[in-house]
Amino acid sequence: MLMVLAALFRLEVIVDGRALREYPYAGEQFVEGSRGSEFTLRVTNTGSRRALAVVSVDGLSVMDGKRASRVSNGYIVNARGSLEIPGWRLTNNDVAHFAFATRPEAYATQMDQPENVGVIGVAFVLERVPVALAAYEDLEPMRGSNTFGTKSATRDGGLGTGYGRRTEHRVTSVDFDRDPSTMEELRLRYDDRDGLMARGIFVDDPVLKANPFPADSTPRYTTPPPGWQG
Repeated sequence: MLMVLAALFRLEVIVDGRALREYPYAGEQFVEGSRGSEFTLRVTNTGSRRALAVVSVDGLSVMDGKRASRVSNGYIVNARGSLEIPGWRLTNNDVAHFAFATRPEAYATQMDQPENVGVIGVAFVLERVPVALAAYEDLEPMRGSNTFGTKSATRDGGLGTGYGRRTEHRVTSVDFDRDPSTMEELRLRYDDRDGLMARGIFVDDPVLKANPFPADSTPRYTTPPPGWQG
């Protein structure tokens, strides 16, 4: 019996050591954020192969700060393992912590890319295995398009993700042979309490249309916004 790929992966928003509650609406999941609260993203791989997690916040790659694509650089998550990602990549040694902020304060807004504020996305892809072993994998490739939807309009209220304090988070670069037939995407929408309650949740709200991976990019480290002190 084949297993749907999405069942192998999980994305959670962690605040003060606990995963935020998810609220289902119109086929998507929302979480409630609070301005000023730092958060970490936890990605989990329950499969038997290593996976690459390409992480997007507000439409920007957390690795290079550019418009995110499914082929952007990402983090390797070991088989039956999980990884916590605390912020925007500064160097191989540290990051700028994720923190909920007003939309004008959001990193994407400060970098003149406000179209997709309010969405977190992770594109998972498993590591390629030799053909002789592939027949034994209990997986079903994702169907459908390999691109995301159109950009949305912005709005003044609501919540985004700021470029917070510097914190240590060490990584090294390694090779990873992607198996494109195993790509799967997870996404979460977020807003503050007033925004969630005011929606009811409104179908036409821009947060519902925000695109987590709006464009391909050439990976590099993120660029701090103007005036950032670290």
